[in-house]
Amino acid sequence: MGGKEIKKGELKILFLILLFFSMISFIYAIRIRVTGQWSEIIDVNDLAGPPGSDLIPYQESAINQVLVDINNTNLFWDVSVYKVDSFWPPAFRLYVRRTGNGTGPGNISGGLNYLEIIDTEQIFFSGSRQRRGIPLQFRLEGVSVQIPPQVYTTTIIYTVTER
Repeated sequence: MGGKEIKKGELKILFLILLFFSMISFIYAIRIRVTGQWSEIIDVNDLAGPPGSDLIPYQESAINQVLVDINNTNLFWDVSVYKVDSFWPPAFRLYVRRTGNGTGPGNISGGLNYLEIIDTEQIFFSGSRQRRGIPLQFRLEGVSVQIPPQVYTTTIIYTVTER
């Protein structure tokens, strides 16, 4: 036998080294952290006029309803958004916008105008390096007395991708 034989012990060490390096890349992978949520109770105070009139056709959250942190990166990145409806009337339209830059050494762009959140992933805003406390605001349109009173829910999914 020649000197090209790989012994079982050497193969095990090689496997452990590869496993170690793959874990390091996971530990240092870009991360997104989203804190906050929005719930709205729509009642008689949201009528557009006297009793018998329709509701104000939209609701807006606070300008910093949700905060987004982008960590573990020194590269450029994109934040994408989509929603997964649990119990959501087709008449409702949900929008999101970025209302500030947050803090940190990186830059940020896009997302200052309302973007309708749909069930397909789409780029919301972009940036570079780390940013913390990026404030988001939501807008719900399509609210009407024609829609039965109920608890309606949807989940918003945010994804960060390095480029």
